[in-house]
Amino acid sequence: MGGEDKSLEMRVDPRPGSIDESLGGIGRIIAVVSGKGGVGKSVISAVMALQLVRSGKRVGMLDLDFHSPCLHIILGAGGERPVEDRGLIPPVIRGVRLMSVVYFTGERALPLKGREISDALVEIMTVTRWGDLDFLIIDAPPGMGDELLDLVRLIRRAEFLIVTTPSPLAMSAVPKIRSVLSDAGGRILGVVLNMDRTGIHEGAYAGIIPFDSELERCIGDPERMMETMFSEALDKIVKSLTGA
Repeated sequence: MGGEDKSLEMRVDPRPGSIDESLGGIGRIIAVVSGKGGVGKSVISAVMALQLVRSGKRVGMLDLDFHSPCLHIILGAGGERPVEDRGLIPPVIRGVRLMSVVYFTGERALPLKGREISDALVEIMTVTRWGDLDFLIIDAPPGMGDELLDLVRLIRRAEFLIVTTPSPLAMSAVPKIRSVLSDAGGRILGVVLNMDRTGIHEGAYAGIIPFDSELERCIGDPERMMETMFSEALDKIVKSLTGA
């Protein structure tokens, strides 16, 4: 029995404890999630972070979309890289501390699946040294897989902001992802309806963002992006949800 107990002890993963330590200096952690891809989740994550920086907050951003990371593209990042110092210190892009798997893979695809994704998620969260922040914005992978459950499990104080569009397919995923989060004990901050073209919708939303045809042209140019109708609408939502 003693040998078995020792074997079990050796198999205990110490990394979750390191994650708690890494996140200890962060005020609020907001994970932006969606049941479907293509709803504008990453752009909302990036612009939300920029708006919080503009309001004087210390902000970090974590891109956990291992298959298609894009926050560095949205922010117009150059050749910045993390600094190794008892872990990895994220570079500052447009005032935001950004950590992304793209620093390790470049533009190559990362063919992970199942347990490999969970291990990669735990690893990047373990080695990242955020320091003191007011907000950490997490751009989560789309869908309701293990990554979402890992976030709830590993970051108990995370708040989850759900993004959808008026598309029937995207809307059908909202009650499902709400249910998954609630069953796992996740705290839901609200639902944001993005790319709205009508202004007429039933249901309680944390905010509604109208479709902005100019937004796509501003990707990679944060200054222009912050002047869009999209940014103006999101700014009101961010202030309402964060008080910033």
